[in-house]
Amino acid sequence: MTAPSRPLSRRRFATQAIALAGATTLGLPAMAAKARPEKESLKFGFIKLTDCAPLVVAYEKGFFEDEGLNVQLEAQANWKVLLDRVIDGQLDGAHMLAGQPLGATIGFGTKADIVTAFSMDLNGNGITVSNAVWAEMKPHLPMKDGKVQHPIKADALKKVVDAWKKEGKPFKMGMVFPVSTHNYELRYWLAAGGLNPGYYSASDTSGTTKADVLLSVTPPPQMPNTMEAGTIHGYCVGEPWNQQAVFKGIGVPVITDNEIWKNNPEKVFGVTGAWAKANPNTHVAVVKALIRAGQWLDASMANRVEAVKMLSKSQYVGADAAVIANSMTGTRIRKGRQAPRARLQRLLPQLRHSSFTATPSGTSPRCAAGARSPSPSPTAGTSTWPRRSINPRSTWRLPTPWLPKERSRLPTCSRPMASRAFRPVSSMGLTTTAASPTTTSPNSRSA
Repeated sequence: MTAPSRPLSRRRFATQAIALAGATTLGLPAMAAKARPEKESLKFGFIKLTDCAPLVVAYEKGFFEDEGLNVQLEAQANWKVLLDRVIDGQLDGAHMLAGQPLGATIGFGTKADIVTAFSMDLNGNGITVSNAVWAEMKPHLPMKDGKVQHPIKADALKKVVDAWKKEGKPFKMGMVFPVSTHNYELRYWLAAGGLNPGYYSASDTSGTTKADVLLSVTPPPQMPNTMEAGTIHGYCVGEPWNQQAVFKGIGVPVITDNEIWKNNPEKVFGVTGAWAKANPNTHVAVVKALIRAGQWLDASMANRVEAVKMLSKSQYVGADAAVIANSMTGTRIRKGRQAPRARLQRLLPQLRHSSFTATPSGTSPRCAAGARSPSPSPTAGTSTWPRRSINPRSTWRLPTPWLPKERSRLPTCSRPMASRAFRPVSSMGLTTTAASPTTTSPNSRSA
């Protein structure tokens, strides 16, 4: 039944005229919010980290479908593979390190025009060391009332590294990618404690020249196992892979990146410049869906718990729900074998036993059509933590894990980025009305 049309009042006419003029001024299609997407079937890549949550939530809750998009999510083996597949067109867009659009733009590695209109999170990383290294560090740490004082500086690690040097043993740590904030944060923390993290040069692209600590690239989901095997002795990574070390009893997170570089840009949603120019309406629709996902994550703790269950699925992060919940719900565990706190214990029954539906309110016809095929399980997994909402602008923030009585800011799901390679969200005229890849089949949300 067709709704009766309303007469065009003077106020309504003026409102629409202003909106049309604004869209034209910004170089957008007139009434972009209602324009048909140029490309409806899309494939997006992600790495298994909790900060891929806006993509997962937008998919699982049907926000992409509400924008007329038929989206397929595909886990990628590592950051290089992900970027290369966006550049060559195998992926329409992806969850990226904030440094990747900048690095590609200036020609570090593969030169390409990569742009982003959406920041998926701020902060979200931590530095973890093995239990053996922690045992050697602890005697050198300042204590108060029998507890280690935070933040923990690398000065204590320097004593360990110096002792290893005398024994002829190299000290190795992992980070996720050369242009990642993980690399910068880890190097800064080490250097502040008197340890040389090494230099990059034309002849040394590994960045280990004159290094006291040898840093190497390790895919995020592989960090805990690589440290457990003794290949590295610590790492800087996003969640849930610091908390995974806690739950496995193999390592101790010593500092969060919020204490090193507060509110640093961490992940973004990136596309090629050519794709953005060819698909402006599609780009707007994608970012609108992601903003809605950020708002949904902020709405309640119940939504966070539901998101934890989504992310724990094998086709997404694939880590145990209790591990992901540590960062997603603000529960913090600091020491290697410490039991989950009472808050997490209260949430576990919901995570393990309660069911949730991934059907969005106001289900679209596309969403309601037919059963969905199961998705194959992934070969790698990763995650990062979100954060508690701090401002009304559709942000997604959770407290930092591990640090008692401290609430620090982490990922933001909808803050615009501003720089040459970061196109501000405001310029898009958005409105918010409401080693092998693993694929989530189009429009399929497994229960």
